[in-house]
Amino acid sequence: MAENSNATTVEPFETPTTDDVLVTTNAETKRKPTKMPSKVWIHFTKIEGACPKFDPLSRTTIARDINQVYLDEKAILKSMFSFNKQRVCLTTDCWTSIQNTNYMVITAHFINSG
Repeated sequence: MAENSNATTVEPFETPTTDDVLVTTNAETKRKPTKMPSKVWIHFTKIEGACPKFDPLSRTTIARDINQVYLDEKAILKSMFSFNKQRVCLTTDCWTSIQNTNYMVITAHFINSG
């Protein structure tokens, strides 16, 4: 049987670990890394068959892991820019709301060599 040349390659899917979810959730919500004290959270993680041996991470571990995610992403971007000869252009926009709250947005535009 002939091979289909139009077939797409599917990247292998990596299931995130509970630790990965905690680290990204804390980073994305800008929460102070803390041990999850909620009784509901503890019960959720101890549900039979789900994560019976899960021990919530300490704030030190979460802070260290968030820093490691930052360093990993920084290395990926650095290699992408140097390998592909790309540049990034940053623009900012600042404004003050009616409630006198200051805001700033940074927009990044990728510029490639081609």
